[in-house]
Amino acid sequence: MKSASRDERPGNTELITWFSAKVGDINNRMIDGYAIEVYNNNIGDSWNEIAKFEIGSDLDKAHYEFAKEVDNASGLLKVLRDYKHYFRVRAFTKQDGKYCYSPEPDYTWSDGGENDYVKWGARQITIDEFALISAISISESLYNDTYSSVKESNIGYDRTFTFKTTGPLYQNISGTLYGYCEATGQKPKKYGAVCDGIWGALSGPKTETSTLTFTDNTGLSIYSGTVVIENLDKSSGTYTVTYNDQTKECYTTEIGGLFKY
Repeated sequence: MKSASRDERPGNTELITWFSAKVGDINNRMIDGYAIEVYNNNIGDSWNEIAKFEIGSDLDKAHYEFAKEVDNASGLLKVLRDYKHYFRVRAFTKQDGKYCYSPEPDYTWSDGGENDYVKWGARQITIDEFALISAISISESLYNDTYSSVKESNIGYDRTFTFKTTGPLYQNISGTLYGYCEATGQKPKKYGAVCDGIWGALSGPKTETSTLTFTDNTGLSIYSGTVVIENLDKSSGTYTVTYNDQTKECYTTEIGGLFKY
């Protein structure tokens, strides 16, 4: 393996680059093509084939460099709690519709671990992917002293969450999140809201716009954006995301259900 891309490629793809064996090496003989396999912690702890292609018979040009873009049409490049995807390439021969692959290269997974046969890559994500990732980051920060602090006000009917520098995933969170409680001593009933008075459930909620900024801390400068939350609960509300020069209302019951109530 030579490399796997870690940038913002069109189509949210990743570019995999590798070399065939050296000129005249016996390993070049009878190779019909290559299979690209990916290891993705967001899916499981196994290798999956994401692409396969055949090549011409003339390999006298080797040490020849090959490059192939792979996309997320299969879901194998899922980005959620982990943004890294680990790639390896295996040669194959084909006869009567059957494939015989080169041995699996020697590699034991570790976070960010690479060797001559395995490289990790990363890709740009969609605005909907960013919405879910950011919601998980918020949820896992709430009522967690490592990532945020919370204060009560308005006789215990309002909550104010302030986020600390490092988030639970690969984004730092800054900003203030407001919560409305129907009774004292409870978690919020709604986020991006406060109590419209001093009587909790009797007063009801009113909108208190909460704007949170997410900053990529991977070193790739990809996964940064903002989220505006208003009147969010398990079944309704707004979760407006600005990411990669796009703005979209991204609320879903999955996102609303992630928050702590």
